[in-house]
Amino acid sequence: SPLWNGNVWPRAVRYRTTTMAAAGFKFPEALAKAPRCFIALSGLDIKNNAVHRAVWDEFTTGARRAERKPVLYKDVPADHLYPKCSEPRLSYDDYVPVGILKASWPTKHTEEIPSLVVFFFDLDWNDPLWEERQTECASKVEVIRASLQGRGTEIVIVLLQTTPPMPVGETSNLMSVRAAALCAACSLPRLNLFALPFTDRPQGFITRLEEAFYERAIQYYNGQIHKVKGHKELLNKQSHQLLHARHQFKVAFYTELKQDPATALKLYRTAYNHLMEIMTQGEERIMEFKLIAGFLNYKICRLCFEADEPLSAIAQFRKHMDRFNREVGTKQLAYEHAEWTSRQFSAFGDLFSEAVKRGLKAIQTQNPGLYYQQAAVFALDRKQLSHKLCLEAARRASPEQYTLPETLYYGQRPWRVDLRDDQPSDVELRQKCISAMQASEHTVQHSWQIIPLLTKAISHFKKYHCERMISYLKVLMGQEYYQVKEYEKSLVLLRGVIEAYRQEQWWKALASCLHTILRCAYILGYLQDYFTASLELISRYIPFPAEEKTRIQRNLIAVFSGHAPEPEPGVDGDALRAAKELWAGLHHSDQPLEFAIQASSHASYIECKSAFTQPIFQADSPIELKVHLRSSAPLPLTLCKLMVLFYQEEYNSWCVIDDSLTLEPSEIRTFTFSFPAAQAAMGDTLEVHAVKAVFGSGGSRSATLVWSNGVSERFSSVPSDRAWEKLEAQNPSQNSTVIQPRPSNLDISVQHSSPALTSEYYSIVIGVQNKEEGPVADLRVGVALTESLDEMQPTAELYSGMPSTPTLHQQRQSLELIAGELGGGGKYERTVFLCSHTVGTRRLNISVSYSIACSVREEWDDVVCTCQQEEGVTIQTVKPFDATYKLMNAKFKLVDSINFEEPYMLMTELHILSPWRLLIISSHFNPPKNVREVGPSKSQIEGLELGSQDRASEVHCMVASCSHGQQSNVALGTYTVQWRRQADLQSRVLTSMVTLPTVAAKHLPFTVAATLPSHGYLHEVLPVSYTVHNKGMLVEEFEAKMGASDAFMFSGRRLSRFRILPSSSHTLTYNLYPIATGMVPLPHLDLAYQRDSKAAEAIVQGSLPATIFIKPSAISRDTSKDPELFSPV
Repeated sequence: SPLWNGNVWPRAVRYRTTTMAAAGFKFPEALAKAPRCFIALSGLDIKNNAVHRAVWDEFTTGARRAERKPVLYKDVPADHLYPKCSEPRLSYDDYVPVGILKASWPTKHTEEIPSLVVFFFDLDWNDPLWEERQTECASKVEVIRASLQGRGTEIVIVLLQTTPPMPVGETSNLMSVRAAALCAACSLPRLNLFALPFTDRPQGFITRLEEAFYERAIQYYNGQIHKVKGHKELLNKQSHQLLHARHQFKVAFYTELKQDPATALKLYRTAYNHLMEIMTQGEERIMEFKLIAGFLNYKICRLCFEADEPLSAIAQFRKHMDRFNREVGTKQLAYEHAEWTSRQFSAFGDLFSEAVKRGLKAIQTQNPGLYYQQAAVFALDRKQLSHKLCLEAARRASPEQYTLPETLYYGQRPWRVDLRDDQPSDVELRQKCISAMQASEHTVQHSWQIIPLLTKAISHFKKYHCERMISYLKVLMGQEYYQVKEYEKSLVLLRGVIEAYRQEQWWKALASCLHTILRCAYILGYLQDYFTASLELISRYIPFPAEEKTRIQRNLIAVFSGHAPEPEPGVDGDALRAAKELWAGLHHSDQPLEFAIQASSHASYIECKSAFTQPIFQADSPIELKVHLRSSAPLPLTLCKLMVLFYQEEYNSWCVIDDSLTLEPSEIRTFTFSFPAAQAAMGDTLEVHAVKAVFGSGGSRSATLVWSNGVSERFSSVPSDRAWEKLEAQNPSQNSTVIQPRPSNLDISVQHSSPALTSEYYSIVIGVQNKEEGPVADLRVGVALTESLDEMQPTAELYSGMPSTPTLHQQRQSLELIAGELGGGGKYERTVFLCSHTVGTRRLNISVSYSIACSVREEWDDVVCTCQQEEGVTIQTVKPFDATYKLMNAKFKLVDSINFEEPYMLMTELHILSPWRLLIISSHFNPPKNVREVGPSKSQIEGLELGSQDRASEVHCMVASCSHGQQSNVALGTYTVQWRRQADLQSRVLTSMVTLPTVAAKHLPFTVAATLPSHGYLHEVLPVSYTVHNKGMLVEEFEAKMGASDAFMFSGRRLSRFRILPSSSHTLTYNLYPIATGMVPLPHLDLAYQRDSKAAEAIVQGSLPATIFIKPSAISRDTSKDPELFSPV
């Protein structure tokens, strides 16, 4: 009797290999993994010799192993027996193959027959015992050669040398001689001898050796390819079709071993197409073709993925599965086809997953999870077919009663061993083998093969956010866990699925999940899960038989009454006994079993709806809330407590029913709660937080159903319920209400004279008249400015009284005036002041609040209501006046700059914008330190009364001084005006300050002043003198030239040159004789300045008068009244 491995019988064949069927249709490891050149390392004592161990490590796990050649190294002893080579056939005329590919062949050529044998031998070139060591080496090589007789495997020798390499010279000749002698003794060519000096860093030597080994390994596989191709020439196409397929597979496999994937892919495709051409449809041979085709398809898909051609791999796999989709084979073993199909999808999913890890981008509609899912689906089909086909065979006999014949080929049937296609099968042996295979299949735990596939599929679907597919696979996995008695895992999986099905309203799927949860909870003794599953299974949403709903409800009543529930249908004997013990323990336990369930998110058999009767309640009226409950259970339902919880906890005590409540099937019961408003909630929103109903006896076992917001979820895909819809129409969902403050019964009056002026303290008289029947308490009047949100700094302030000093008085953006108690019919008045700094509209919000005791119901205490009332006031603010200025020189001409140490005129003008008449109290300039006023500093507009659009001006003569000779700017200072309203002489005097701008000022190098009378007389001498003053620090040279004039004759030097010392002056004197009357031009004085002639011309034009008035000489004049006054102009 063969050994039993839990699936099917493994077969003891040569080289310890098994058939595909024996391995459960898994891909052989030799075919599934990427092939590598197999090289045997012989002569190493890796356990006892440190040098040998280091060499082995460098070859197998050395640095950058992943970047080196794809070689599989295996340590074998020198006397290792390799598989014997079969005698070559000289002719295939009489040979008829019975199979395509031997099961031992892939493993034999990847792990047992090396492409190269490397024999390591410790021998230095200068070893004194060279002859003896040479003989020893030759004998061991001969043993290896004898074991490889008939193989094309080469043997190379590597001498491990611990001494440094010999220097070039006479000793190198010794090395050549000994190397040749060693090669001759071992019958090896000179190129098959290598020396490995083992130093501290042998990595370079190892890498070069590996290159040489790899080249010889490739040569070996090329030789094997030529050998197989030579066999093909001896075949014929009639009786050797299977051999043609075998040889094509071998050539492709050898090509892949020599690391030529592109050529290997073409050869695998050719082998696959040839296999499709010769495939027979007989059920005795079809399994063999399916297995070999599966191998070829796997190789093609793997090489396509490695060549970055995923679409070609997917197309090949689809073509492969479409071709073999209906090739079931032996009907009694139909489960094998499902298993084979599952393995195909699983293997392709593995290839796809590896490609994704290497960087391939998958999408939601094409990812490895889809193939793992299909693999799981076919594994489920296998499970169903196994239960259908193998149950009878398992009852008749156990698999140990049969001994299956050994099979040498992949896919070969045990009853077809050594039989050709034209030879019939032994019917009795065939039936025995089928029965044995069916009995073996019946013992397989299919769930443990399905669950890993589902796990892989879920992990990939999570990456691509396939939520519905994840839920579906979790349901399948939960059912499989239930069947293998992993009830805890099944419960955890299904808990996470039912919420999605409930939201999608897939009631049949939800019913199936809930039924499994109910059985798991019963077996595990989980009361909360048992109650939750029952809660929904009984509801009207779940399509479940009425008798089952009645049974489940009776079990619930029994559980909460302290008794054990009746067993759930479908629970087997062992689990049933354990469940009864658990429930009996819960019955005798003294620990309380209390839990809460969010019924609002479940399809519960108890529906709840809470609603306030009005959206708004006055603070002095009772608040009413209605709670509607309905049970869809088949039996009457008893609740031991009902309560309503609010977000405002002070109301919770008003809505509690501790008595027993009975809900008849499909009956709607309404519970009405009335309660007064709390004082702290005036003006707030009262909202239902939850409605709780306690199910049970009220003792140690109870379940609390919680409806968040007091409403159970309404599912629309169930048949319409007219009674509940009518209730919703009459009582729309209103789980919140607004507690509105009691209306105010006060009159608010505001008195003021608009518009207000900027910077003034504008008085506002606020009056409050009490029209309540009785006194009011805690009367408060609030006044607030509603500035715009984009204003960073406030532009107005409120004052609770006229401030004598603003900084010492209360000023803010809002004021609260506390009046206290005010009797019935009483009046309260208060004046506040508004000071605005900018022009615009100011909005004042006046709010009045007070408290009054109100009676809501006789049986309740009085409610203290807070009443509020608001009034808005708009006040326009305007400027009292606009202040402008003009800058003039000494000749009263407008200028835009001034000269240092030269007088200039500053004229200010007030333009009244106020609609109210203003009284100017005073005005004055505040010049900076470097500016002084010429003459007395006295206001010229003091005491003026100005009306709207009036203008008032005043002029002051100023001189700016500067110690620097460079051009700079001079601030003109500030202009301050004190004023108030003319009609209100008791009002506060206000001060408005205008900041004058900064003007350009320059330092003149010299100045020119003219001294002459204010007027002259015809034909009378008019003396004139011009004084030039040097203001610089250097001696300056000037040239003065008096120009001719038609109105005057003059005496004096017409042209003069002179020099002026620093801070000194020079005077030019002339006598003018007028010969014309009227305003006549004076002779022009042309003053040439050597440093800057243009500046000199500008100074002269700006300093000297251009005209003078000449009176006629015939007019008599009183010299006493018209003295000859000479003054500088």
